[in-house]
Amino acid sequence: MQAKYLGFDLSTTALSVGVRSEEGEEGFASVPIKGATLWHGQPAFDLDFIPGMMELVFNKLLQLGWEFKKNGALSFSVRQHDMVLLNAFGDPIAPALSWQCNVAVKEVRYINDRPHLVSVVGKVEERFILPKLMWALGQDRSLNSSISMVMATGDYIAFRLTGKPTLSSSDAMSNGLLSKVDKKNADSVFLACHLDPKWFPPVENSCKVVRILDRINSVDPWFSVCCLLNGWKVVSSLGDNHAGAVGCGLNSDQEIVISAGTSGTVVRMAHPQDRRLGKTATFEYYDEELLLLMLARCASWYEDFASEYHPGKSLKRIDEDLLHSFKNCGYLPLRRVKHKKQGDELAYESLSSSFSPAQQTANVQASIALELLLLLKKMMEEVTEPEAEIKKVILTGGLSKSLFFQEVLRVGVGMLQNDLKLYISAHEGALAHKAAVLGALINAMVGDQGGNVQEKIGELCPVSEIPPRDYISEYVAIFLKDHLM
Repeated sequence: MQAKYLGFDLSTTALSVGVRSEEGEEGFASVPIKGATLWHGQPAFDLDFIPGMMELVFNKLLQLGWEFKKNGALSFSVRQHDMVLLNAFGDPIAPALSWQCNVAVKEVRYINDRPHLVSVVGKVEERFILPKLMWALGQDRSLNSSISMVMATGDYIAFRLTGKPTLSSSDAMSNGLLSKVDKKNADSVFLACHLDPKWFPPVENSCKVVRILDRINSVDPWFSVCCLLNGWKVVSSLGDNHAGAVGCGLNSDQEIVISAGTSGTVVRMAHPQDRRLGKTATFEYYDEELLLLMLARCASWYEDFASEYHPGKSLKRIDEDLLHSFKNCGYLPLRRVKHKKQGDELAYESLSSSFSPAQQTANVQASIALELLLLLKKMMEEVTEPEAEIKKVILTGGLSKSLFFQEVLRVGVGMLQNDLKLYISAHEGALAHKAAVLGALINAMVGDQGGNVQEKIGELCPVSEIPPRDYISEYVAIFLKDHLM
């Protein structure tokens, strides 16, 4: 099969790629992440591992029968807030600080306490590149004389493939680097924060071609990748939240996406002129639309729970055991498992040893769903325009595969608004449940073909309503009534 489009997703756990032929055939491959490290005690990634991971994932595609003999288009979805610092030779001078780095508290306060800065870039958060850069300079003053360019990891990959330095508008907008009004570099804010505006490359808008790949004379570690993709179009990358929203079908300001993935997020579209409460992070969607985001930081807890209480069991097997208990054993009392802070991390309180394995699982999944439902409630109130009523909630992320988890959210969504329904991606085949990969793939397709983004999302990202499971609903409703209403 001849590849025409590639959509990559570089997350904290894996490098994944979706491939699509001109005829619509799709494939998928993934390799574990490499390069996780620390910089001044903070989570970061060594970017030198990226070309090797790309070679591994390409080898998997080649083994599946995919060919790359004809030119196509590719795009990346990448960890939204990675910060890359390059020297004059274009080489990283430090590992890329991850979105998990949240220590820039003083720097965030400095920016958010100054209305004239917030009016340009919006409110910033600790994980954003703008305050993290200020914090990093405070840790290592020698960086001031070493930095030649600042960008996100998606921009760095595009730079390595094409030789052209840019800031993707998707990532830059979500990191406090662009003016909200015109999507240009926020030079006035950089100066006010004692940063050199010359460090920041020009902006390239989402779904626009950065450059055609033509670097086969390269002798660096990217040589093999560049040879394989010589002549391909490299399309400006998306932040992972943007790509995930696209890939699960977010296509209207009357829809909200709940992602029960590593971080746990609730996102919706909005118009720049909409009146809002200002409680959300504001990112770019497409064109003039905005992506509003609230972060739960909860869904990753489930992996910790499963590894401790159900070692070696898949989510599917755990879910089957849980559903069997509800069907055959009757009522399983649900109790909220609250989270507590341990240093910079959030963790679950200890589960009672008297709980059965099924009850432990039910309590944890229901508690995670409750956290997301509470965020959904806030997000529904965020846009105060009378016509901004939400009509559809779309579920995605790893935990979305659990039928019990689906039912908790389905019941909760209906409790928040009588006529509100919960949907899940109906995309079938190799890219089912691969929202960020599919979003990056669509971005590549639109960059290559042009046309309407919304039409392409509607074509490739169908959703279906989640059906009720009555043998669970009653117990879930009792639990949610005590906490949600």
